[in-house]
Amino acid sequence: MKEIRAAAGQRVRVIRRAFSSVPMDYRFHARAAKPGETLAGTIEVRRSRWILPGSPVALALQATNVVSAGFWDTFVAADVVPGVDTIITIHGGSIRHRGALLAVALLVIVVAAAMLMMFRV
Repeated sequence: MKEIRAAAGQRVRVIRRAFSSVPMDYRFHARAAKPGETLAGTIEVRRSRWILPGSPVALALQATNVVSAGFWDTFVAADVVPGVDTIITIHGGSIRHRGALLAVALLVIVVAAAMLMMFRV
């Protein structure tokens, strides 16, 4: 868990993913640094599908935020631009569809083993 303090208007990189195709959800929390202030700001998400850049997407900054990266999103970056002084707590990523990924990996291993047995000399 990582905590970042960001001043109002300061751009802060909260997610940087490169050369990965594992579907993941990146979670982070935000709260106003001064008690009583209302959280405000934006999250700017940029994705690239392999080497083709996508258009940036702006999301509203909330107390709990999730940025998803899919199989084709090889590069993902997310910046927070808070409207008030903010404390951001980054919790990291969690793999989506773990069961499906495990089943595919197991299938690949079984097929590779069968191919090795079939062509064994």
